[in-house]
Amino acid sequence: MPKASNRERILTEGLRVVHERGFANASVRDIVQAAGVPQGSFTNHFASKEAFGLEIIDLYYADSRRTIAETLRNDARPPLERLEAYIDGNKERLNRDSMKNGCLFGNFTVEASESSEPIRKRVVEIFAETRGAIAY
Repeated sequence: MPKASNRERILTEGLRVVHERGFANASVRDIVQAAGVPQGSFTNHFASKEAFGLEIIDLYYADSRRTIAETLRNDARPPLERLEAYIDGNKERLNRDSMKNGCLFGNFTVEASESSEPIRKRVVEIFAETRGAIAY
């Protein structure tokens, strides 16, 4: 039986760690410890920390798009109910972390865009795709 991949766990826990601490302050060691996997698992799945950063940006973006689809773009609800659901969902998320973490896109824009051209480009692409509407 093949060994289970730790990739998803690293991404999920790594996203949480980076969102809490910032990209520069979250070491690979911090990420794998949070995921409960050996450090070699990180290098088996990601060519670099920058490549990992690009993947968590896309993971966060997918979650943001899912939230928008379930709320703002849910045609089964009246418009005001859609807006209320979107706002309530964001308030819940912000309250869950005591409003400490902010928007991952904004955090990456401030922190990593000068040191990583691929990360800067990806964040700019997301803002262009959404016209900044998913920044939360």
